[in-house]
Amino acid sequence: MIRDELGDVKFCILVDEAQDESKKGQMALILRFVNNSGFLVERFFEILSVDDTTSVNLKKSISDIFVQHNIQIHNMRGQGYDGASNMRGESNELQALFLRDCPYAYYVHCFAHRLQLTLVAAAKDVPSICDLQSAQQEEITYMLAIGECESGTGANQIGTLHRPGATRWSSHYDSVRNLIDMYATTCKILGNLNDNGPNDFQVMELNCRFSETTMELLTLCSSLDPTDSFKKINVGDICKLASKFYPADFTQQEIHALRAELEHYQLDIVCNREFQQISTLSALYREMIVTKKAESYVMIQRLIRLVLTLPVSTAMAKRAFSSMKFLKTTRRNKMDDDLLYDCMILYIERQLPEKIDLESAIDEFYTLNPHRAQLK
Repeated sequence: MIRDELGDVKFCILVDEAQDESKKGQMALILRFVNNSGFLVERFFEILSVDDTTSVNLKKSISDIFVQHNIQIHNMRGQGYDGASNMRGESNELQALFLRDCPYAYYVHCFAHRLQLTLVAAAKDVPSICDLQSAQQEEITYMLAIGECESGTGANQIGTLHRPGATRWSSHYDSVRNLIDMYATTCKILGNLNDNGPNDFQVMELNCRFSETTMELLTLCSSLDPTDSFKKINVGDICKLASKFYPADFTQQEIHALRAELEHYQLDIVCNREFQQISTLSALYREMIVTKKAESYVMIQRLIRLVLTLPVSTAMAKRAFSSMKFLKTTRRNKMDDDLLYDCMILYIERQLPEKIDLESAIDEFYTLNPHRAQLK
């Protein structure tokens, strides 16, 4: 059903790797696209065992999945991975290998992961971070002196900020509680950082993690953002976005048509009070579908669909692995790959089974998996 929903539209892939309970390497493949109803969706599509995690093998595995399901690689318009060296490199890593087949499948490193890496790396070179406990001690001494806090056994202990764990929600609670206790001290340290400004190392980290090409692409995309009553709309930037980054999707004649549509679009959509209340691009596109405005702005809606497919986070892939750990437990660690996939697709895409024609689904399963026909 997911393959039918995808159809022949442009899409993005989200890929991540993790080990299951049996210590077997698994690769999760997520498809991100705008369906024919105008909804932006991210669909869990495949979980695959991978013993060899080199970029060449990962690329072959994904390409084989495309071939199996008749998914055209030339329709790929985005790649979303974490920062692993076998994924993000610009020479022979996964994103580079796919770019050779489809030069408009732009790679976007997960923003949350990228910002975290930048902050961690930059913080290591900030001496004032090491002064956190000293600043906290000064703060406690001052508060005691003016009577704003009480003394006693176990009170006013010197600590540090806690890093939340990846799987335990209680650790997030502890981190927030700890931050509240050290709020004044933390603000003081951040103020010092702001006053001193970034050093050469911090700037280098930011430039390394946020590449010039990716930032230009995303900056131009922001020209379509409806936030603050379309405050960022810019006809020149929108046309540049289409001509520079999506030449396979817009001919030169269509770029002229896009510019003409944008003139009407500013009078019709941008000045429309109902549309001015919309705050996200996906909601804007959905409203254009519902009101049939998309039929009047063929070039604009095509560009919006392309922008929406760009990945900003690999959270869906992370959630897939959380589901895998829930399904493939210590007691079920012998579960084979086919059964694991079946369980995960039913668990993650749980709304889809309601629409499935069970008899047709069974026939399709045995067509795609002839080696299991004897189980009929």
